Amino acid sequence: EGEVLTSLKASADLSLSFIEQERLFGPESENKATCFHTVVSTMADGFTMPASLLDADESHQIMKETALLSAPSVVGHLKPRNVEPMKCPITFTVVNKQKARELKNAYKLKVTLLEQAGPAIQAAVPGVDVKVVAQIVPYETSTFPKLVAALRATDVMIGPYSEGMANALFMRPRTTVIEVFPFAYVTPLYENLCQMRNIKHLSVISEPQTKTFKLCLQRSQAAMSDREALQGLLEKWDAASLAYKEGRGLHELKLEVPGTSTVDDAINCALEQVLEFDVDELVKRAIEEGIARCKSNSG
Repeated sequence: EGEVLTSLKASADLSLSFIEQERLFGPESENKATCFHTVVSTMADGFTMPASLLDADESHQIMKETALLSAPSVVGHLKPRNVEPMKCPITFTVVNKQKARELKNAYKLKVTLLEQAGPAIQAAVPGVDVKVVAQIVPYETSTFPKLVAALRATDVMIGPYSEGMANALFMRPRTTVIEVFPFAYVTPLYENLCQMRNIKHLSVISEPQTKTFKLCLQRSQAAMSDREALQGLLEKWDAASLAYKEGRGLHELKLEVPGTSTVDDAINCALEQVLEFDVDELVKRAIEEGIARCKSNSG
């Protein structure tokens, strides 16, 4: 390995067409000029290749002995390395609806994502050029092509439990859906859809809207027809609401489970709630998904 290649001067007419085979492989080989491409490929069979010939970095002998990278005839053709940071565009889309199960904090959610997501993802994934888009798409009034196009470009979708969540079908695999449920009603319907599409699904349970729920029941003749059952349901609701506010349980009352309540319209009234939630907590979860996506792309 102490043998070196014949030094070639780095000049404008530098050529690496030939090297001396004997000086590379020893006297048992024929001493003649040989194309270096051949030496390091077919002519190397049966010989011991000096380890320093092709070291992994740019200090190997071919580079050192020929000063190849500094040769004017080579420098003129070298292009600067692409040292630009990898780009990681992250799009957060809030798919909202109107009236019942509307995301009450939608605008604040969008603004907070725009303010916090970029710096947070950039800090967690250094060397990556992060570009954040946060948008609100009202699925009830958007044209179908516009809705599909928005979701195809979406990395993290946030939306209320509603038929609009079926639009997750148009998202790309390995994206994320954060579904916001009304208090006291959670169903795996759209989670199952996401699993079939290889989309990550996360759940958020909104704050109890007790006034809306009780007023809805009062307007229901079916609910008011069984006062004893109604009183039992309201007691369960109040207890579950207190547990939610005290952090002892987010989903103590499960109206989606058959037999939880015999009151007619109990589920319909739960679905009448406007969805209000902790914006900072939801933003934190959405940003975590953005970080994971950028790390995956940069890895």
